[in-house]
Amino acid sequence: MLAEIRIKNFALIDDLVLSFKSGFNVITGETGSGKSIIIEAINLLVGGRADATKIKQGTQVGEIEGLFIGADEREFGLRRVLSRDGRNRAYISGRIVTTGELAELGDKLIDIHGQHEQQSLLKPKAHLDIVDRFGGSQIEEAKGAYRQTLAQYNKRARELDEAKGVEVHRTNRQDMLAWQIKELGEADLSIGEDQELQEKVQRLKSHTRLFEAVGQAIENLNGGALDSLHLCRQELKQAGEADVALVDVANSLESTCGSLEEISLYLRDYHESLAADTGKLDNYQTRLFFLEDIKKKYSLTLSGLIEHLESARAELDEVKSSSLKLERLDKEVGILFGKLKEQAAVLSAARIEASRLFARHVQAQLRELDIVNCDFQIQVNSRALETDKISVDGLEQIELLFSANAGEEARPLARIGSGGELARVMLAIRTVFGRADGTPVLIFDEIDSGISGKTAVKVGERLSGLSGSHQIISVTHLAQIAAFADHHLAIGKTETDGKTKVDVKEVGGADRLKELSRLGGILSESKVSVAHARQLLDQASAKKAMGG
Repeated sequence: MLAEIRIKNFALIDDLVLSFKSGFNVITGETGSGKSIIIEAINLLVGGRADATKIKQGTQVGEIEGLFIGADEREFGLRRVLSRDGRNRAYISGRIVTTGELAELGDKLIDIHGQHEQQSLLKPKAHLDIVDRFGGSQIEEAKGAYRQTLAQYNKRARELDEAKGVEVHRTNRQDMLAWQIKELGEADLSIGEDQELQEKVQRLKSHTRLFEAVGQAIENLNGGALDSLHLCRQELKQAGEADVALVDVANSLESTCGSLEEISLYLRDYHESLAADTGKLDNYQTRLFFLEDIKKKYSLTLSGLIEHLESARAELDEVKSSSLKLERLDKEVGILFGKLKEQAAVLSAARIEASRLFARHVQAQLRELDIVNCDFQIQVNSRALETDKISVDGLEQIELLFSANAGEEARPLARIGSGGELARVMLAIRTVFGRADGTPVLIFDEIDSGISGKTAVKVGERLSGLSGSHQIISVTHLAQIAAFADHHLAIGKTETDGKTKVDVKEVGGADRLKELSRLGGILSESKVSVAHARQLLDQASAKKAMGG
């Protein structure tokens, strides 16, 4: 709620502090006393458009401060500073903010009814929320189911878009992997093959020299060298019978003969392989060139190529499975869209029914508020559900329409010409809307324009009823409305030395009776006027006690 506001150097006001209480607050005063200035100041405090001409003459800076108490009982302040040089500033709890930030918070704190640009209920975007809140649990449940499905749909649709976005890449990647697998598979690679081939090529390049040398070595070994050593070994072994020292020499020769025999066998196999490799140099070199080219192409070693082949096969399997995922996502999105369409239809039906009932109740309230021949309508436009235009709020665009006179076409609320008439429409809406509206402070300015008598009493009743769930601040000229207030502020204006001063005081007791008498048009403070004022207070108290 708004607990206090201080207005300094604004219009006719030098320095004025007003305190408000919870419930129904009323502001009264003579015409031109400054009541409208207070409403302008409150509007400016919550983000209204700044106007340097409103700064009091003879001063350079105007200032409005407001103290608010939240639902959690915590206090916080708003402050607006106007400067003739255009350096206007806004503050929330001492922290400087932009005007936009101030207005965003202000829209949640206060709703002012009386001047078109200050009324949140005139904005079509608020009308959908009005109908939804009025519809209660039925709309809430339908909207909850719709939004839950929408969240699922949006998630799957994003996944589908991503899958489609990589589809071309997936196809290209699949083709490339298949080609690489074919190329590397046909290459029939084995670890160490390149090193082995290099050795064979190097050997074959020296084939003639190696073949001759190894052949000669085999011939020398088998041509008598081994036979001579064997004879020598036998002779020494026999001699060892006479001299034991020769036995060791004979044994050494036996070992040497065994080694030479192994060498002879190796050389013979080697020589035969040389003979078998004759004419294979071109084949070995061709294969080696192929391996070097493919290693260079992939910038990998031979073992790296073999590993790449295995990973390519695994990736290809994964890429192929992604096409199945695309088909699955496409099917899921289609199912969710169908479900969303059904739930949107349920939500639309609930809104149409709530709109019809709400309009009927508001129309009844307007007639009681002396707008007898009015026509209040709620225009509901439902569009088709399209995949590229899905709103979190559903399919409806809702606008409140009004006509004050029979035979006139109902028009948007923002086009209502009379401020008092519009304020009563807003009061009727608020009355029907009731506790569903979360705006804590409602201000009604000029709501009594063009009404009197019983209608004024009904307006007072409804303002008092709304004060059970909102803080109400109303500027009025009618005693019948003021009598319902829980807190009565009287604005006065005095002139001293050619200067005008605006002051305010809370009135109660005899002072309040006097103010109510003045509002009733009775200038004298006679017993009759006081009795009439007391009667108004008693009647208002009785109606409030009965709940209106």
